Amino acid sequence: MPGVSDFKVNGGSASAQFTLTLYRGEGMVLAAMNWRHHEPPKDFVGFAIEYKHSAAAKFTVARSTKNFAGGPPNEPSTKAPFQRFRWVIFPYQNFTEGEYTFRVTPMFMDEHGGLSPGQSQEAKLEFLRETYPGQLNITFTRGFVLSQAFVRRYGGPDAVETLIPSTQDPLTFKPTHPDKDDALEWMGFEARANIFDVLDTAIAQYLAGELDEAGTEQAIADGWNRITDQVGKDKQLAAYVASLGVQR
Repeated sequence: MPGVSDFKVNGGSASAQFTLTLYRGEGMVLAAMNWRHHEPPKDFVGFAIEYKHSAAAKFTVARSTKNFAGGPPNEPSTKAPFQRFRWVIFPYQNFTEGEYTFRVTPMFMDEHGGLSPGQSQEAKLEFLRETYPGQLNITFTRGFVLSQAFVRRYGGPDAVETLIPSTQDPLTFKPTHPDKDDALEWMGFEARANIFDVLDTAIAQYLAGELDEAGTEQAIADGWNRITDQVGKDKQLAAYVASLGVQR
């Protein structure tokens, strides 16, 4: 198996009916499954996904908001399997650094509606706070506002309108969501944390009398430049231009 700090690792079972590839992202993992031979049998109904930090005593089962007819939402995927061949996993302990084991199991249903597991695939992947420790850290906001995690925590698409401006003036907009502080922190993710760290450090130095107003402004500018320089201004500009669909 590749080193656990790799961005891409494969499941280790050669006898399982499917292959598993994990792709490490920013506090998330993409699990990609592929059936080995032809199509899955007709009694195959999806995948159960579990994960466990190396310090945890047992696996946590990823939950699904989709279920079979008559079943409740937000059930463990061992009871309501994910009916897709890829899934993005957001561990609750998403920035507890360290090695995680991910286990994906095909689930089958008999004629009476009973579920039974097939042979699992497991793979280990290390979650790190920095993209390349000591060299480069690319930070992101969470763009998954329609994900199961967002809907489960804060509500559906209508909730977004109470958190961030769409047609309103962003300079005067005030969030009205009852959990706005927690939601904005969750959505802002590590990018927000890094920006606030720069602001909080400079403001604390100002309040302690270590910096005057001009020095505080410069400290904030220097902190932002440090974050920018980690990726590179040219690369940031290119990514921004590409996001607008502009060709240069």
